[in-house]
Amino acid sequence: MTIDDQNKELTGSVQIRFADHLNWIIASRAGLKLGLIIGVAFVGWTLCEVIVDPLRNISHVNWWGAAATIAGFPIFIFLFSIVLWLIFHILTSKDQRAVNWAVNEKTLTMTDANGMACAFPWTQVKRVKRCRTGLLIYMKKQSGIRWIPSRTFDEASIQAILNLAKSA
Repeated sequence: MTIDDQNKELTGSVQIRFADHLNWIIASRAGLKLGLIIGVAFVGWTLCEVIVDPLRNISHVNWWGAAATIAGFPIFIFLFSIVLWLIFHILTSKDQRAVNWAVNEKTLTMTDANGMACAFPWTQVKRVKRCRTGLLIYMKKQSGIRWIPSRTFDEASIQAILNLAKSA
């Protein structure tokens, strides 16, 4: 972390790890709505099978199988999503995971070692939430959530970012 006194810009660098992806998913609750929709649909389908199937043939109701299916589905989705994120993480290059952040009074800028850059003006930031493992930056207009791992900046810089968010 460095401070450019002339431009009053905070800069920090971080190598994104798989744990950072998991922390972002957990802290931002990303995919929770989709998971709930899929889970409710699956539970509804399973319950329909349990209710409708006995009406067709009452002699072979498998209540334990239905209960295991309902209970096992969220666990399967959770494990499947972690495997997908692991694959995503493995497929990204080290240059894509080397992220630099620059924060000033006007913008938050994220760049990677490949040269890809995204600038987010503070006017587009809805709020900034501090978690144990990083900062969640909620954007306006359904633009998503940005994640800055806490090891990117020191404590004073994180407090300065939170103050900038409050004043913006």
